Amino acid sequence: MKVKKRKITKKELKEDRFTKSMKKLIFLWHEKKPLFIGVIVGVVVIAAGLSYFISSRRKAFNDANERLTYSIILVLNGNMQEAYNQFDFIAKEYYGTLPGIKALFYLANMDFQSGQIDKAKDRFTTLTKLAKDRFIRPSSYEGLAQCYEQKGDMNLAIENYQKAEELFEYNAFRAEVLLNIARIYETQRKFSDAEKIYKEVLNMVKTPGLKTEALQRLKMLQGLRQVLGG
Repeated sequence: MKVKKRKITKKELKEDRFTKSMKKLIFLWHEKKPLFIGVIVGVVVIAAGLSYFISSRRKAFNDANERLTYSIILVLNGNMQEAYNQFDFIAKEYYGTLPGIKALFYLANMDFQSGQIDKAKDRFTTLTKLAKDRFIRPSSYEGLAQCYEQKGDMNLAIENYQKAEELFEYNAFRAEVLLNIARIYETQRKFSDAEKIYKEVLNMVKTPGLKTEALQRLKMLQGLRQVLGG
């Protein structure tokens, strides 16, 4: 009598594979019990270490944020030197973290305002490589452009303003950067290039202040171009 072969289902195959795997594990447990215990202990130690590390990082992040908030309050109260010292501590102690990056950004701007252009340029350069924040990174390129402008290197100033304009997400910020580029073009007597930018700004934003500035500069340039050419 012919016995009909029954097809094994996928579910049964999975169950069989699972059963065999469990048997192997049980055998290995008895044969290699010390090794298993060592692995388990190792996993527990690693887990405890990771938990401590995460907890420490969280505490450090909170501490950095508290210091940053305190530093900003010092700025608002006009205690600039103490604020500068606090920002400097945060930037070094929490280097690479978001609070550390924000502190470095404040330092760069304070250096620029106080006339320490080379120091500000170095800080802004670091920030362009370090920062991922959607505001700080393009603002750092803008700050770098202003440093080059102060040093008289207009080509590098324009290059960094353009990079900032590419990265800014909001049209108002982009327009402000474009106005700076147009201003440089004016000093270089590139009046046609400046006019194009002013027209671009007029089409880009609805902010009254920015539109008014672009419109006034455009009208002035159109009159000037008729006199001087360019």
